[in-house]
Amino acid sequence: MGKFDGILLCSDFDGTLAVKKRISPENCDAIRYFQANGGRFTALSGRTPDFLKEHLQGFEANAPLVGCNGALIKDVQSGALLYEGGRNDSKALDAFEPFWRESEHIKRIFAFDRHAVTYSCARKVSEDAFLTMEELRDHLCFPLYKVVCSVDDGDYAVMLRDALAERLGACFEVSRSCPTYVEVSCIDANKGAAALRLKQMLGAKLLVTAGDYENDISMLRAADIGYAVGNASPEVKAAADRVTVDVGEHAIAAIVNELDKAF
Repeated sequence: MGKFDGILLCSDFDGTLAVKKRISPENCDAIRYFQANGGRFTALSGRTPDFLKEHLQGFEANAPLVGCNGALIKDVQSGALLYEGGRNDSKALDAFEPFWRESEHIKRIFAFDRHAVTYSCARKVSEDAFLTMEELRDHLCFPLYKVVCSVDDGDYAVMLRDALAERLGACFEVSRSCPTYVEVSCIDANKGAAALRLKQMLGAKLLVTAGDYENDISMLRAADIGYAVGNASPEVKAAADRVTVDVGEHAIAAIVNELDKAF
C-alpha cells in the first residue's frame, strides 16, 4: 500500500505543468515519486491527447490522457478512445461568425474535430488555413470538440467571451485559455466534467487538480482539492482551494510535496 493510493492528480499542461512545452526535472522527479507511492497522475489540457503523449517526457502518465478541454479521454498505452464528447453540429463555430465578419480583432479561428487535424480560418492566405468560414465548415468531421479563436487585444477577448456566453447559453462553456485566446466547449465535456469522469473511471477517492487560467476553473471547482499555480489569473486563484508556487518554481513538485506532508 502506498501513501498516495486512491489519489488522482490532474494537471493542466501549459502554464501549470510545463513552461514552453518543457517539464522541469523537479516536476518529473516529484511525479515519479507520487506514482511510485500509489498515486495516479495525468494531464488534462486543451491540447490533444496525442500531443500530451508526445510531450510528457521524463515520466509516463499512469492515468488516461485528457485533451480538447475534456472532450477526449484516451488510454496512455494503446491510445484507445475511452470517452468522446463534443457536439454533432456547428453551433459553437456559428456563434463566432458575426464577430469574424465585423471585427478585425479576430485573427484566426480553430476548430478541433474528429479528423485529429486542427482546421482554422485566417485573415491572410496561409497553407494551413482557410479564408472563409464556409470552407472551414465544409471540412468539419463531427463531433466538433471545441472552437478556439485568437485575437489581438485582451480587452476585446473579454468582450468576446462574455458576448459568446450570452449568445450560446448554458449548454456551452466559454472561457479564455490565455489573455488573447477564447474557447468554446460543451459544458458536459469541459475540464471539470472530464476530471470527475476520470475519477469515476479509476475509482479514485481523492481528486486533486491544478491549473492557471479560466478554462481550468471548472476542474478546480470539481476537485476535492483544487490548486491554482502562483502565476494563475485572479479568477482562477479565487476559484481554487489552495494557491501554490509559480509554474517556473516547479508547481507540481510543490503540490506533491504538500500532499506528501499531509498523508
